[in-house]
Amino acid sequence: MVSNNPVDSILLHLKLVLNNLRQCHFDVSLFDELEFKRNSLFLKIFLLCARNWSNNHHMLLESNDDHKKLDLSSFLSSIEDSVNKIGRAMESLCRRSETSLQSMISSSVDSSRRDVYASLQRVASKLWQNKKYFKQEIIKVHITLSDHNISLQSSCCLIRGDELVDIIDSILQNLQLCILKDGRFFGHMVKRYNVLLAQIEALEDKLTFLKSFIGFAKLFCVEGCELEHLLTHIQVVVLIAARLSYIFLFCKDDKEVYDPKMLGELLQKINHVVLQVYEACISVLTVSKSSASLQTMKMDKLILRDFNDSLIGSLWQLLLCNTIFMVSVKGQMKILYEGLRFFRSILRKPQKQMDELDGRFVTVLIGAAIVICSLYVVNNVNEVDVNDSVVRDSPDCCAMLVNINNDIKLIEAQITGSSMM
Repeated sequence: MVSNNPVDSILLHLKLVLNNLRQCHFDVSLFDELEFKRNSLFLKIFLLCARNWSNNHHMLLESNDDHKKLDLSSFLSSIEDSVNKIGRAMESLCRRSETSLQSMISSSVDSSRRDVYASLQRVASKLWQNKKYFKQEIIKVHITLSDHNISLQSSCCLIRGDELVDIIDSILQNLQLCILKDGRFFGHMVKRYNVLLAQIEALEDKLTFLKSFIGFAKLFCVEGCELEHLLTHIQVVVLIAARLSYIFLFCKDDKEVYDPKMLGELLQKINHVVLQVYEACISVLTVSKSSASLQTMKMDKLILRDFNDSLIGSLWQLLLCNTIFMVSVKGQMKILYEGLRFFRSILRKPQKQMDELDGRFVTVLIGAAIVICSLYVVNNVNEVDVNDSVVRDSPDCCAMLVNINNDIKLIEAQITGSSMM
């Protein structure tokens, strides 16, 4: 099914065109598919952010051409028109490539395939030109939105969780396209590759957790001030992450875009807001845990699996961080890590007993999430003030960890015991 988003449709048609050409035995190895995807996702992220927040903020930008004010709504319309033209061209190319595939026995096939490939290269060139032409103004919009994140923290600017998930997905896709094992993407910055890779992966972990948490909260139909407070902070993280994604995207060929000091400040800014996010998550989780329907409601295994996976990633980051947790706390964290890995195995291959354990299983998962969020809060506090925060908070965290680990052991014993009978 073709997505309503024009960029998603472009990427889908790109995949179909390339597959059809390959099935016609046409060599497409010289086509830069990754660059096409990067340029497309850059425009998609901008369109999603601008659509969702421009309605709440009347924005005027300085134009590079004539130093006049540029109205965001007009600028947005120009980009949408360009993207729609590319979308129509890709849809036409898809039909032409299907015709070539169906007519392989015809003598005109070679010419037809060459024409399709040449047209695809022209579309890719047009996409690159659009990115280059709109780039500076798009960057200004991202900067303006992220710099005004404090004023955005109000209910009048709040967007729905589904829309936030769509933006997070696009940012994650873009970050993935920036990661190559040999570091070639970063060009002249290859010496900084390990640092950039660590920064990208840390950002990915945060965004993945937020994405899965939104889905998890929806299971319990959490509403009211708790959810509103959470989404308010998440959208600030998303705006800063969108800005970071274009920095990572352009740093290989635009030295002016990459400013190590600014990058560090933005990452620190995200860490500060994420601290507020984790505190809001604890409130949402507490409400969910007290839900009267928790023991009887049917759970979505896919959402549970994604949420559990994100908890594993978050806990692993905590185990790697520089915070000096008490030995007892660190030991219980490692036990919890293995327990969540066990949960992963049974969620990927659901057992019959899981139907009976739904309520208990989710209760334990919520408890694990509360502990991990609490540990993140402690970790961030410690980075600001190392004095006695470890000693003050660790005993509570340790007790919570012990209780959760005991609950996981009971579930593990019940599942493994039942499967052996």
